Amino acid sequence: PYLVLDCGKNYEYTVIGMPQRQYLWIMERQRPGSANAMSEELYTEITSRCENEFGYDLSGLVKVPFD
Repeated sequence: PYLVLDCGKNYEYTVIGMPQRQYLWIMERQRPGSANAMSEELYTEITSRCENEFGYDLSGLVKVPFD
């Protein structure tokens, strides 16, 4: 089962995780670099919550380019 850990007020992003905290996905609707893309500040807030509130180890987290 996947857990929806967080999502934007207008569903502009979502954070999905696994109960065992092995996997974590941060997905956004807009392409990076576009006018409505996720800011670095928001990304930092999200990853901070994932680590501090949800207990995920982010040492292996990788940002994957959006093609």
